[in-house]
Amino acid sequence: VERVIAAAESGSRLADRLLGFARGSTEGRREPRLMAAVLHDAITLARPSVPQDIALEADILDGLVVVGDADQIGEAVLNLVLNAFNACAEGGGERVRVTLRAARRGERSRINARRACTVVVEDDGPGMPPDVLARVFEPFFTTRDGQGGTGLGCAMAYSVAVDRGGLRGVSSTVGEGTSFRLVLPTAPDGTSAVPLARRARAAQTRHRIQGRQVLIADDEPSVRELMADLLQDAGYRVQEASSGEEAVSLTLAAPDAFDLVVLDVMMHPTDGTAACRRIQSGAPGIPVIFCTGYMDVDRVFDASVLSEFPVIRKPFRATEFLEEVGRHIRPSGREPGDG
Repeated sequence: VERVIAAAESGSRLADRLLGFARGSTEGRREPRLMAAVLHDAITLARPSVPQDIALEADILDGLVVVGDADQIGEAVLNLVLNAFNACAEGGGERVRVTLRAARRGERSRINARRACTVVVEDDGPGMPPDVLARVFEPFFTTRDGQGGTGLGCAMAYSVAVDRGGLRGVSSTVGEGTSFRLVLPTAPDGTSAVPLARRARAAQTRHRIQGRQVLIADDEPSVRELMADLLQDAGYRVQEASSGEEAVSLTLAAPDAFDLVVLDVMMHPTDGTAACRRIQSGAPGIPVIFCTGYMDVDRVFDASVLSEFPVIRKPFRATEFLEEVGRHIRPSGREPGDG
């Protein structure tokens, strides 16, 4: 189950990465993380894809802390590892090795960093001829057409390294194998790393939840019903709206009935930003949370509103959703059941 959850979250992050890559940005959360933990997570995700006749080896130095989006770094390494597996499977290789070490003086000087780490992903597969090697970091370039290759794995790894002030390198010899290298700046000694695992917390105590009513507006019935089930199981009362227009009508008809409104962004014809502006104009005391999987700011009524209210990205963990609802629910002196 943990692997299924991790794979689902990885898919979600990859979708975000693809959107960011298409827009020319791979920027993410910049928090100090233990690089060893990032690599161990990437290797854990990769292991189920490893053919039994290919060895996966790891030599990972602990204690190196990077400041950057751990999800993006892990995704970059995962892509390189999976590429190495594919190369071995198709070309008779027997070994993939992931190494994490402190960067050498020459590597540090090339990125002008006092401290840095180096990640090496190498295989003993068929290697790449010079014409392929010259294009390996080119977006959408792949030698695996019709076999699931997208040509984005190496390009994303390149972007991750460059965006963090690092560098990437590759060497390959036909018949001997390939070695990819990422050099990333590391944090000063003594920097505390944020744990990768999120600890689940109770959303709110029962007495605070009891009697609170939340309005959920989403034009996708399955998503709307899922959020409603989560909230009802936690003790909230829930009303559903299938459109932005319906959400506006319900809140303006009874401004005191709801303690929170959860709005999808990309709804038609009244999107979440337009609904929010109208709700705030007619019932300014109601807190609003946006919950969305994709935001095309060029297509919404008022993109500025998205920076004024909390935004939960789909897909989300149940604990994350409940914590955000509990954090922003309207303080109220009403007795449970009033309104």
